[in-house]
Amino acid sequence: MDEHERRGNHLDKEPGRESLGRALGMIPSGIFIVTTARDSVRAAYVGSWIQQAAFDPPSITIAMNQKRPLLKLLEPGRSLGVHILGRRQAPLYARFERGFSLDEDPFVGVEIDTVVTGAPILREAFAYLDCRVRTMVDAGDHMVILAEVLAGAVRQPGEPMTYTRRSGFTY
Repeated sequence: MDEHERRGNHLDKEPGRESLGRALGMIPSGIFIVTTARDSVRAAYVGSWIQQAAFDPPSITIAMNQKRPLLKLLEPGRSLGVHILGRRQAPLYARFERGFSLDEDPFVGVEIDTVVTGAPILREAFAYLDCRVRTMVDAGDHMVILAEVLAGAVRQPGEPMTYTRRSGFTY
């Protein structure tokens, strides 16, 4: 009997789904507003699964639910704005959290700029990243988007809004 067997083979036991969900939920997330525009259609949604992916060139990944209307506007070469929300930006979060169809302009009454790519950039966001989609990978119920960051800035003092989830199987 080897050491692994003497310890009761506990490493081979598959943890339950609930335990796995709690562990996945401990991965911290920020709160972001993702924006894009294609022809006359402009879109935005609140996302949380965004991480830096590379230093050179600076890149991020976005895991986007396949059901998000904004996803229909994306393909490699398209522009994306990623807005990092600050801890005190609950009203901005609430405005975009409800979601928008592609028939609605999410930016009515909101001040926006463009920087490098032409993506809508929210003036009141804590910080922004102006990105171009490099590739997209089907990951099941989400699409993973790799985007190169071409510009960005912190526009307000403070800290970003972050959170953890109760379960890694729900938002």
